[in-house]
Amino acid sequence: MKSLLLGIILIGLCLICCKAQSQPVIRKTACTLTGKSYTIDCGAGNAVIIYESIIGSRQNNNGECGYTSGDCYENYPTSCLLDNQKCSIYGPNRNLTACNKKSDYLEVKYYCVPINPSNSYDICGSSEITQTSGLIKSPSYPTYKQTTGICRTKITVPTGKSLNIFVTDMNIQKRDSTEECKDYLIITDSTGDNDVCGNEKPVYAESLCSSVIYISYKAETAASFLSFYKGFKLYFEVRDLGASSSCGTATPSLPSDSTTTLPAPTVNPLDLVLNASQYFDFQICKQQQKTLTAPDFHVLYIEQLEYRAQQLSLGCLLPSPSHCASPHPLTCNLKRSCSFNLLADYTIEDCSKKKADYIFGIYRYIPIESKIRYFVCDTQVVNGDMSPNGLLFSKSYPNFSPNSNCVTKLQSSAPNKAFKIYITDIYLEDDCSKSYIQINDYKSPVATFCSSIDQRNTYTFTSCSNNIDISYRTSNQQNTDFRGFRAYYELVDLPTTCQNSLTTITSTTQAPLTTPLNDDVNSQVLTSGGNANGRPCQFPFKYQNQNYETCIAEGSNYWCSVTDNYDRDMIRGNCVPGLTTNKKFTVCDRKLRTFSCPKGYLINLVSVLGGSTSDNSCNEDKIRCSQSLYNQVQSFAASKQSFRIVNSFTLTECSNARVDVLIIDYNCVPDVVPYVKTYDTCTTGQTTDEKGIIISPYFPNPQVNFNCNLNIVTTSQKLLNLYVVSTQLQAILGSQECTESYFQLNNGDKICGLRNSGIIAQKCGTNFQLKYFVGSKAYKGFKLYYEITDVIDQIQCYEPTTTISPSISSTTPPSYVQQGIASGPQEIVNCKFSETITCPNDYVISVKRYFYGKSASNKCFYTQGDLISYSFQNVNCNGKRTCVLPTYFQYMVEHSTFSTYLQVEYECIPTKLPSRSMCGMTFTDKNGIITTPNYPTYDASLRCKTSIMTSSNNVIKAYIINLSIDTDCSKDLITFSEPGSSVSRQFCGQVTATLAYETCSNRLDIEINTQATSDNSFDGVSIYYEAVPKPIDFICTPPTTTSTTAKPTTTTTTKLITTSPNYLGLASPVETIARCQSETITCPKDYVIIVRSSFYGVKNSNNSCDYSPNDCFGPNTGASFSCSGKQSCFISFFPSGSQVPECDKKYASYFFLDYQCVPVKNAGVPPSTVNSEFCTPPSTSHTVAPGSSLILQSSNYPSYPTVAVNCNKTVITDPGYALDVFFIAGTFPGRVDCNGSTDFLKITDGFSNHKFCGSPNQAKYLMESRSNSLEVSFVASPQLFGFVYKGFQIYIQAVRLPITSTRPQQTTKPPVTAPIQVGFVSEEYYIDMCVFDSKTLTCPTNYIITVLQQSIVNARDGCDFKPGDCREPTDLVSTECAGKQTCNIYFPLTPITFCGRGNANGLEFTYQCVPSSPSTTIKAYSCDDKISNVKNGIIQSPKYPNYELKVGCEIELIPPEKSFVKIYLIDLGLSDSILEDALAVDDLILGENEDGMSRFLYSSEKPIKIKYKSLESANSSALESLRGFRMYFEAFPINENITSTIRVPTTTKYFNQFTFFTKIVNTKKSSNLIYFSLGIGLPCIVLLSIIMLFLNKSSTGSSSNLEIKYSNKRNKDGQLNEDIKSFSNPNLD
Repeated sequence: MKSLLLGIILIGLCLICCKAQSQPVIRKTACTLTGKSYTIDCGAGNAVIIYESIIGSRQNNNGECGYTSGDCYENYPTSCLLDNQKCSIYGPNRNLTACNKKSDYLEVKYYCVPINPSNSYDICGSSEITQTSGLIKSPSYPTYKQTTGICRTKITVPTGKSLNIFVTDMNIQKRDSTEECKDYLIITDSTGDNDVCGNEKPVYAESLCSSVIYISYKAETAASFLSFYKGFKLYFEVRDLGASSSCGTATPSLPSDSTTTLPAPTVNPLDLVLNASQYFDFQICKQQQKTLTAPDFHVLYIEQLEYRAQQLSLGCLLPSPSHCASPHPLTCNLKRSCSFNLLADYTIEDCSKKKADYIFGIYRYIPIESKIRYFVCDTQVVNGDMSPNGLLFSKSYPNFSPNSNCVTKLQSSAPNKAFKIYITDIYLEDDCSKSYIQINDYKSPVATFCSSIDQRNTYTFTSCSNNIDISYRTSNQQNTDFRGFRAYYELVDLPTTCQNSLTTITSTTQAPLTTPLNDDVNSQVLTSGGNANGRPCQFPFKYQNQNYETCIAEGSNYWCSVTDNYDRDMIRGNCVPGLTTNKKFTVCDRKLRTFSCPKGYLINLVSVLGGSTSDNSCNEDKIRCSQSLYNQVQSFAASKQSFRIVNSFTLTECSNARVDVLIIDYNCVPDVVPYVKTYDTCTTGQTTDEKGIIISPYFPNPQVNFNCNLNIVTTSQKLLNLYVVSTQLQAILGSQECTESYFQLNNGDKICGLRNSGIIAQKCGTNFQLKYFVGSKAYKGFKLYYEITDVIDQIQCYEPTTTISPSISSTTPPSYVQQGIASGPQEIVNCKFSETITCPNDYVISVKRYFYGKSASNKCFYTQGDLISYSFQNVNCNGKRTCVLPTYFQYMVEHSTFSTYLQVEYECIPTKLPSRSMCGMTFTDKNGIITTPNYPTYDASLRCKTSIMTSSNNVIKAYIINLSIDTDCSKDLITFSEPGSSVSRQFCGQVTATLAYETCSNRLDIEINTQATSDNSFDGVSIYYEAVPKPIDFICTPPTTTSTTAKPTTTTTTKLITTSPNYLGLASPVETIARCQSETITCPKDYVIIVRSSFYGVKNSNNSCDYSPNDCFGPNTGASFSCSGKQSCFISFFPSGSQVPECDKKYASYFFLDYQCVPVKNAGVPPSTVNSEFCTPPSTSHTVAPGSSLILQSSNYPSYPTVAVNCNKTVITDPGYALDVFFIAGTFPGRVDCNGSTDFLKITDGFSNHKFCGSPNQAKYLMESRSNSLEVSFVASPQLFGFVYKGFQIYIQAVRLPITSTRPQQTTKPPVTAPIQVGFVSEEYYIDMCVFDSKTLTCPTNYIITVLQQSIVNARDGCDFKPGDCREPTDLVSTECAGKQTCNIYFPLTPITFCGRGNANGLEFTYQCVPSSPSTTIKAYSCDDKISNVKNGIIQSPKYPNYELKVGCEIELIPPEKSFVKIYLIDLGLSDSILEDALAVDDLILGENEDGMSRFLYSSEKPIKIKYKSLESANSSALESLRGFRMYFEAFPINENITSTIRVPTTTKYFNQFTFFTKIVNTKKSSNLIYFSLGIGLPCIVLLSIIMLFLNKSSTGSSSNLEIKYSNKRNKDGQLNEDIKSFSNPNLD
């Protein structure tokens, strides 16, 4: 019996042990506060394995130990003894360089791993392992034994499982100086190889994901006496996957016998000066992996690596610091290549145990070879000014030099500079007291590096001084394996986290000065009194040998030191309660910067501006395009004492350009500050103090049932600025109102919910009442801070006086609510800090447009002459019942001033009317709501059509209440159209409360098709429609064109297709829009916009929005600049907002735009559009099949080719076809004007040549070939960093040519050469052409072509142009010829929109030959000249065509008596920074978005002021593309009788035979319609009619000319009086 009982006990113990052993190892967390220790105990039989170790500083002061998202932290090496069940950790007191704070805690993540599991394998004796856990060891471990070749084992992982591997011990040969392993342990899964060598001990936990894992081991190096090699030991364990994880089933490839898979470099690095790259970021979403590979002679350095979890796991959103983050262990660093993945679930304990949605990282490439190199001990001083970056090596590196003991200094003369050092290789003995490298800047803690690289740790040092010492010491130990060290250094701007940054180490006896305000590290507390003279506090500071981070109490006052050491300097001031100093900092592209507040304060963002500069520098003076990034950065900074930010933004309003310079203006608002008074809302009653903290009762403890007021009283009108510090009140969604808890200022809007720190309200007055209410449900309440300030501008106190939000009464609803219809157009103007749009119950807001304005007359609404801006896209009200508008106060970059109001146009649309299914129905009701079947349930196979009809005196408006379908428009699409119009509006994705279509007719057709897979998150569509009477003045263009008045545009972010190609893969037809309001145009996915032409139109008699050929036109270069090359763009337009110089500087009435959507990648079949790599293969031509297309791009696009390219290829299509060529994108080294550029792209068809150099080059329609072939040449030199330039991408499409021309073929004609009086401008010459005609225009030497007017014509009689024919402006001639001495014009098939569509059959234009350079008869004038009574001359910038900096001058041009002056622009080469680099002719300003195209510019009878300002500074690369300006002027008499002769060739009945010369005398501007360009009014119409009659009667073979003589005079008002003197035709019978 005893034996049986003993057996049962033994069996039970066995089962318990077996169960315990079968428990999987799990990740655990331990933490200890600074100065404290903690012992981790894994229990008997288990060893502590550290997975990750960080030291951090808490962002909040709750005293808790452990990392929370947003803490400042850095990796900190922590290790435990081998196979030890216990491990003690100690919290060090370290300074965190990222935020200039002391560490508060040490946190480690660890595993308890079995020491002796039941299964153990020799890697060289086990080819396959099927057990789920166990040890794998090297042969004879822990005794080192060489292997013969490679030992390999395979672990098969069951389906639904993953594998954890813990390398618990490792000691073999270490990495060599190239960071490669000759002996190694390689762990291979489906993502690739992970190589381990030396004494690296990585943990692959929750990252290996594959059906098979290979483990390979090679140790062929013999051990020396001092090598202490052991081999390796690892523990593996199969673990369960998360529910959403999915490891692949593919078997990974076996690793080769080498860890180096990259090609060997072909250049000598000692011939190159290599620098570190910029900073890059990357994101890895669930089920994704990524491999980062450094260029030749570089290694990868990971600056930041984090797991992140979104608030809601809605797919993988764009990275945001507002997402909860947790450090990702550095399992790979300082290697040529690293791989990361998120194939398996990762639980983030620091984020409420959420699953990681993505991994986010920041990295850069660090050189390990370069021409610039220094050896310590051999070099005493390295001059950082002469060599701002380079390599540092230990003596004899990579050979070891024992008994070294020396110091090398890194120095710079610039006090605002510092050094950043990367240790990229180190191999010394493990005893850090004997061998080490130390870096000391005498301001920061000394940094010590020793032993060898551990990839889990960081190896950087950033100094706080411009002078540092690098000490190197080695013992006498002889070990051939040791190498010493290698480091890279670079001279950088002084970090914002440094204190006393201008103090150098050269003097320690003199008291250091506080950093100037604009270079301050933190936003600091202001001081008054004392001996500080108003200088701000400097935290931390030393007082009585203790460091203080806050002001020190002294009786009722608080004081601080304004230097870092009061004991030494004795300079102090009294701390001023309130906001801290305003700080304006810049963050350069891909740079990391930390913004901090003093202890007890929180960040308050004032403004955030992102800018793209003209030369891609970090110089805010060179910003060419910008937009506010306040909301994006607010997510980083809100409610924090400090925040770090990497400038990795792009500008959606600037063609998605990178942000070259990010400008952040901020201060700090008090949170827990003892010298700022605190007032309880319910007990204080009233206060007259000008600043203070206001709290709800007992905040932050939850309370119920309070309803009380606090009054703030002033003696005169003041401005109350109210800031949120913290709130926790009733959370509301959508149209909910604050009812359970809120605060309210002066009976204004009720404010509730969770609010981030920052300003919440501004009010003018003398008495401010703050109300607080909380009902029976408990809420914590709020903490606010207020300041009373003087009113700076009375406009801050103006209330709206004209346009207001409709009053919503609960007892008497508006009439439109009673009728159940939409509200119609409403307006609201916000010129206060906050304003709210409110619609009635069961209605939602639909915003039509909005803009910011600067009032010219102190009004709170738009009036003529206001400065306005559409640059902001921050009114997000669609679909809401109530919406609080953003502040009116925005910086309008284009006007260099702040706005004073925000004006919004919107409608309230009903959402709760009875709804009906739309499919197969025709609706004739006045209004209603229609939906897809079963809405809001999504139908994945819907083919649905419906029509809405009304009476002939009505039009129809249709609003999308809610659209929720797939974002892929090729799968799901809804189309709105009307009969007789080829223009439709198409939507997919998510759209809310948007005006989708407004008809010109009385019928609307709607079609929706869905074919996406079923998705429960989609709803379908709900639409509100309404028939409304046509306004009396309703204007709508013919149905075949795009409506100029009624086609609305959505302001929501959605995929909106304005053009729909017949099938994907080809460019869309040319589309034209004409608008008198702003418009968004969008192309389908994988298409971009190519602007064919864009003009402003000026009405001569009225302000209607419809196009007329009689209008005056001027180019709109900004539209092409803003839109070409983008998938979507917003074109800002406001009547009276754009001056047109060509039309006597009148304001544009409307704009119109011709554009196409062109594919940039394979968009579907048929046909198949393949992105072909140019010159691959080099000997084969590219063929484009008829009706198909080709996308051609340089190798490695969108990065630059890595090898030299010199390639010529032919692109061909079938006979009878031509090739349309579109230039999509291209950036190359060198200058845009190709001057001295060796890299270029050239395209020619044998008639015209197009050459591209430099960067950037504008996306545009290039040409239609005149044959069925093109020659394309590309020359490129290798660039070390291919990401700097793109190379090129072009789109080519084969189009059929008509069988015959629109008029008989003509013989080749001699070039048109203008007869010119030397030294003066030529006459104006008229040219007309038919389709497929070509002409050569030639001017004399030192003259250039200036195109005055140009139109395409839809002639009723073939190519016989007449005044009544329909005409449309074009820029075809100016694009090809302007500024050239000679050019060839070819007129291809060109769509014409406003003339019944189809193609134009004619082209007509006028041009002049204009002197382009000084000569013996043409004098040149420049800055500060006064030009009086001069007939003509050249005006140019100093040293033109070289650009001179720091020029500011004024030129006065006084016309001769009784004369007026014409000015022609010859050349303009300025930067895009119009604030700093501009040319002004009177009030006509040139500079921003100018293409520099030569043209007629301006005329005046009065003295003309010409002002010019150039940049203050620019780097050499930027100066290459800048030239300044050159203009030509000429004076013409006002009162002069002139008899002129016009000779009209009459060789045929067509006007275009030879040249029709027309002289225009004394006109102040070029006319707009060619046949009225004589400028002589009605008599000329009669005259032209007579000419037409005579020509029709003339013989086609006659060579005689019709001679017409006329004279004209100007009256005292400057108007022309014309008299026909005579006409004759000698051959007329």
